Amino acid sequence: MYKRYPLFILVTLLLTVLIFGILLWLFNLGLLAYVLFRSPFSIVEKLGFIFSVYTSVFSNFDTPQAIVLVLFSVLFGMNLTMLIFILYSRGKVVKESKKTGLSLVLAIIASGCAACGTSILTPLLVSIGASGSLALSRNLGIIISYLSLLLVLYSIYSLGAAVANTLATTK
Repeated sequence: MYKRYPLFILVTLLLTVLIFGILLWLFNLGLLAYVLFRSPFSIVEKLGFIFSVYTSVFSNFDTPQAIVLVLFSVLFGMNLTMLIFILYSRGKVVKESKKTGLSLVLAIIASGCAACGTSILTPLLVSIGASGSLALSRNLGIIISYLSLLLVLYSIYSLGAAVANTLATTK
């Protein structure tokens, strides 16, 4: 796919950076809105602040969590590019888009709070009486991250067959 259509390499890179940014900024939208719209910083300083989150990912997250986050972003960018390719080639949505959406939701849930290392799922479990989940909060985020990674890998595998079929029929 990438050999025949090199533009999709650029699309993959842009989607990877976009998904990575969304996952990193999702829980700090108030701060992002303040810096973008109400702060007295120049445009260059605002852009520097926005992109500083990419360079500090390994200091904000534990190493396994940061690696999974980077891997997920790259794989999700590839997955979305494959979906775009199939839509571009066939003009219809395939069933793999459900797996893609579910893996993104799992990644958002797993990313949680960078400062305390908890999953967003922990407060929900505590509120329904699962008090032991507080002790497992760090592990819960990693487990959900791995699940989302496996789900996006399965989606890429499934989409690979559709891409191969599309490429074979368009020769």
